[in-house]
Amino acid sequence: MDSPSFVHLVKRLDDLAHHLESSQLPWFQSSLKLLTHESLIMIGSAVDIPQVCRRLEANDFPTLHGLRQALDFMKMDFTESTPIPLDSAGEVDPHREIQGIEEFIEKLEAARANERWGALVPQEVIALDIERRLQVLLACYAAQGQIPVSIRNCVYRSLLLVGENITNCVWNSIYNELEDNNGIEEPRSVPEKFRRLTDLESTRWKIAEYITSPNPTRVTRLADKRASSDAVPGLAIMLTWQDQALSEHPLPSIHEQSLALNLMRVIYPLKKLFGMSVEEIAGLLRVRTLRAVLLVRRLIPEDDVSSATEQLIFMLRDLIRTADRAAATDAAILHWIRRYKLVLEATVPDVIGKLTARRESFFKRELCRFLLERNFSPIGVSFGTSEPDVVVTDGGIDYLIEVKVIRRTPTPSALNRDLVQLVHYISQRQPSARGILIIYNFTPTSIVATDRWLKGRYLILPINLHSTPPSRRSQALSIEPGHADRLIDVIKIGSDAQYSTRLLNS
Repeated sequence: MDSPSFVHLVKRLDDLAHHLESSQLPWFQSSLKLLTHESLIMIGSAVDIPQVCRRLEANDFPTLHGLRQALDFMKMDFTESTPIPLDSAGEVDPHREIQGIEEFIEKLEAARANERWGALVPQEVIALDIERRLQVLLACYAAQGQIPVSIRNCVYRSLLLVGENITNCVWNSIYNELEDNNGIEEPRSVPEKFRRLTDLESTRWKIAEYITSPNPTRVTRLADKRASSDAVPGLAIMLTWQDQALSEHPLPSIHEQSLALNLMRVIYPLKKLFGMSVEEIAGLLRVRTLRAVLLVRRLIPEDDVSSATEQLIFMLRDLIRTADRAAATDAAILHWIRRYKLVLEATVPDVIGKLTARRESFFKRELCRFLLERNFSPIGVSFGTSEPDVVVTDGGIDYLIEVKVIRRTPTPSALNRDLVQLVHYISQRQPSARGILIIYNFTPTSIVATDRWLKGRYLILPINLHSTPPSRRSQALSIEPGHADRLIDVIKIGSDAQYSTRLLNS
């Protein structure tokens, strides 16, 4: 774990776990309640939970076009409505299974249209109920000696759309699942080239082959309330990725999805043990509502909880670890880039003479060198008209960095053009990618910007490299989060004028 504070919390949880025989004693319950409060408060401070919720809520109900398309292919593959004998389920009529899935889809879409969910949980219906029927259909393919080529193509297309990072995460989960040998009859050993992902194209096809092979244990794994949050996603979930990847909203990262799942897992034990409401838990996490988290929950029936205390300790530990990874996703890359800015600005009197005449390519190389020295692997791009200057992958997310050098007084329109260019680059990447615009400002006009992600995807980092002392600067530009449909507002400080840059479809 990266955060010493999180490490300390896990150690205290482990200490409590060694005294479970005293779980009914008042000192144990009060210690666990205090530790729970501390953990939720620390997670709320370390992770941008509201941003995680916004990403989840934007993608809480993907359109089901990819799933419907796969069903159409299955209808063509199973031309006759005749039962197929299966060892595990007797005789199965593929068309009745397909019809059952279509009924689930219609219920979900009707609930979305009326905004009346009742007991329906979209992601759970897809991951469990629809997945269960899809596994039966995959078994039907195998019983007839057929290879579901068209379905594999659908999975491959999903992986192609969501990008390399999610593909890597899925393969790591598959590798771990294969190593566990939990009743899975896929190959026991994994070729080294797939583990290292040296051949991404082959990896995508291997994943598609694995996901479209019948595996009855997958539904059991996904339904297990204590299963790892990094479990291999099922066929149904992967088919919805096509629609999410084409959505205007960014996909939640793997860490954010795991964090949401683990947040949901602790809600019932907290309610059972300490009478905590969802609103109280949200307050400790510094978020107004956990509605987005509730939409991705896996239901845990009350009579299915044999030991709420032991369950809470187990799940709270898992929650802290995923929060640590989610916090590190932002902290690592942003921490060092901000340090880079501070170092340059602090040494302006010593370096200004050497930097003033330098071209953008010099600053790109210097940025790459700085990141390499801190164990990142930046990729510098020096050609093409549709490529960012630097790409860094950290925590399963691509960070596209655009470098701009300004030597004339910047205008709101110029800043807007630079940001539009970054938005264009981001639109060509997987939906989880984020963009950072670094401005090397050599003019007497200071530029300041919010340190928050804009729309959860864009960050502006101005580095002011002018030697004019603050007392002699007549104006500054402040870049703030925009209102309504504007991505940013640019405010000119030092006069009465306020400029707002307008950026639609952001």
